[in-house]
Amino acid sequence: MTERLTDQDIRAQALQPEQSFIIQAPAGSGKTGLLIKRYLRLLSLVDNPEEIIAITFTRKAAAEMQGRILQSLQLAAAGSVPENDYERETVSLAETALERDRQQNWQLLLNPGRLRIQTIDSLCASLTRQMPLLSRLGSQPEIVEDALPLYEQAAIETLAELETGAGWSEAIANLVFHLDNDLPRIKQLIVDMLLKRDQWLSYVTQQHDRDDMEQALARLIDEQLQQIDAIFPEEHRETCMELLVYAAENLCAEEPEHVFASCLSLSDFPAPVSAQLPVWQALQQLFLTGKHSWRKSLTVKYGFPAAGDKQISLAEKERRQEMKLRMQELIKDLQQIEGLQQAFKTVSILPSSHYKDAEWQIVKALCELLKLAAAQLELLFAMRNQMDFIGIADKAQLALGDDDAPTELARHLVRQQGGTHLECRCTEA
Repeated sequence: MTERLTDQDIRAQALQPEQSFIIQAPAGSGKTGLLIKRYLRLLSLVDNPEEIIAITFTRKAAAEMQGRILQSLQLAAAGSVPENDYERETVSLAETALERDRQQNWQLLLNPGRLRIQTIDSLCASLTRQMPLLSRLGSQPEIVEDALPLYEQAAIETLAELETGAGWSEAIANLVFHLDNDLPRIKQLIVDMLLKRDQWLSYVTQQHDRDDMEQALARLIDEQLQQIDAIFPEEHRETCMELLVYAAENLCAEEPEHVFASCLSLSDFPAPVSAQLPVWQALQQLFLTGKHSWRKSLTVKYGFPAAGDKQISLAEKERRQEMKLRMQELIKDLQQIEGLQQAFKTVSILPSSHYKDAEWQIVKALCELLKLAAAQLELLFAMRNQMDFIGIADKAQLALGDDDAPTELARHLVRQQGGTHLECRCTEA
């Protein structure tokens, strides 16, 4: 008998088929084993094994998972009783699945192909084959695993539009000017974006309202600030504000327009909202260096003048020594807070939630450029009757529709024997 796992209750809960779960854990913690148990549990409930779809990221992982499921079924069929409690539970679930197999006459051990364990790319391709018109693909294209040369060609074709005089040329010209006419750099930026177009294409094809975009930016900033606010220790906040105001006073005395100017009249710790972003970024500069390591040197450049100045009074000398010592102790304490350094690093790169007029023009130009680049890539795919995995996934989504307007394919999948159980491979945290 083995020692009971500390998270056994959570693992048991994840086997409840009427609920959905997201499992995040490091490598080697048993995510695949847990998913196999859930798969076996579902097999004991469905009318046909095809109702369950397990998705992995690679063919190797899919083959491994299918092999382990079949091995569990074979052990159960042989009446094996493992010594390990963990494996014994797996075989027990497999026995129940085999009983369902006999009732429904699936003969899974003779027909393992009925276990739908596939990559997400394979699933998307199968959906587009079922609905070629809705997916807007027609005949099934060749799937290109390495589409980088096509991304590069699409970027070249996009930049070539600069000379055509077409309606989008001004937008592209504005962006090129903004990036110092560095065409190789712009080409690479386009290629990098095409590699991730599943993350942005649906957004750039929409109409863009400046107020809506700024509100979206503000929400993203709020989310990041809420994360750092949640881990910043309450007991250090008052001291933190005293030191920040002290540094701001020293810096603004020499440079009234210093970025710390927004901190001069502060009395309370900043709220985690976008309007307080300048204060959070001032805190980041107070605690971290330009390379995002904890600050060790405290000089006048950062608001902590030297105490050895002969022209200052004894009281001022003592105050400078005290504030520098308190700052050093505060940084030492904050270094112990897990995740705080990374959170401050993230704060340093957050943009303002308000666009300047020139910035808004660049945003619009970028959207036009990305739409054109995506269209150029679609043309290249069509000419070669090829498609990358991102394109196949996009077409599969078209074939399914959405929650408000599901296609006949989506309705058919739901109707299949009471509904399809979609199981996803647990990913590493």
